Amino acid sequence: MPATDLPDVRLGPPGGLVAAIKPNTLIYVALNVGDGDCQLVVLPVDKSGRRRIIIVDTIRASKLQALIDDLDAAGILGPGGPQVEIVVATHPHADHIRGIPAILDAYAASTPEVWDPGYRHVSGMYMDILDRVAKHGLERTVVSAGMTRILGDTRITVLAPAVSLQRKFDTYGVNANDASVSLKLDYPASQVIREVKNGATKLSYIDFDIGRTLILGADAQFESWAQVIHDFPQLGPVSTPVTAALRLSGGTQPLLADVFKVPHHGSKHGLTLELVEAMQPKVSIVSSVRSGGSYEFPHEVAMAQLREAINARSSSPGTPHDDDDKLVLLYTGSDMDNGGPAGSVCVLCQIVGTPQVWRMMDSASTSIDLADARPLL
Repeated sequence: MPATDLPDVRLGPPGGLVAAIKPNTLIYVALNVGDGDCQLVVLPVDKSGRRRIIIVDTIRASKLQALIDDLDAAGILGPGGPQVEIVVATHPHADHIRGIPAILDAYAASTPEVWDPGYRHVSGMYMDILDRVAKHGLERTVVSAGMTRILGDTRITVLAPAVSLQRKFDTYGVNANDASVSLKLDYPASQVIREVKNGATKLSYIDFDIGRTLILGADAQFESWAQVIHDFPQLGPVSTPVTAALRLSGGTQPLLADVFKVPHHGSKHGLTLELVEAMQPKVSIVSSVRSGGSYEFPHEVAMAQLREAINARSSSPGTPHDDDDKLVLLYTGSDMDNGGPAGSVCVLCQIVGTPQVWRMMDSASTSIDLADARPLL
């Protein structure tokens, strides 16, 4: 284990984040909120000149709202103010949904659709979400694996919960973490292109074989991921003449990910080596401190598997792992070697090129200042 979470020399100087966000940039932020989850996805600019927003879990509504306000003030969201399209309550645990009622109150005017797994819970916070849905006349969708929504050039696919798990919510019982809504975002999505030549219209279906993929794992654990691997089979990481030929002919690897939000704060119940090998993430984000959090997250055995799978991409088996920052294994609660917080993790995804990672330098209890953001070198 490295002596420090993130060496200062691994970050560039502050400033430049707003300028780095282009119209075709998808923005993902895992906020530093301590023991909990709070994720923001800002989609690329659409034909109206606006960016639509997806919120995935919220433990601290005030911090998330302040970030959205700052993005709006910086001119990033486009005309008309924030447009919150979807709010996802991944599962009814307080460290994920505590702030969602306040979010629904704040952005009711944009009529967000509320997604949840349909796992009924007796907690007051869960009841408050249902109350806000009714109060504001919002649409609520109980989602399950395979559901797909396309917003502009971005495709959102629900990986979990599997239908078979969902059918057990009220019968044989399912751990609430395994009820988690896990999501896959692909940008750009396949689409139909309209061309007009010599007065004739031609429609072409374009299936992009480049682009960026994010997988957001909520708190899903083994039972849920086993179903995901079953429901979304792929060629896998093994390279043989057969798999090479299949890839050339269009064979898919649906779990391959540029950005992986590690499930359940790095719990030993949320990862397997095979899962990470299937994803081969370029950027892995854990919503936790580097070690020894309030709930002892992340678990070192899970991080060891994650490092082994990431390291295997570029090193021979059994070779020493690089430090986490060089593996681009990041923790929202990391400290710098100078003692200050590295803060929230912001990833800028464009169609071509490696995702750009920025650290926001905020503590769990302070707001994000866009001007303080520093790029990971």
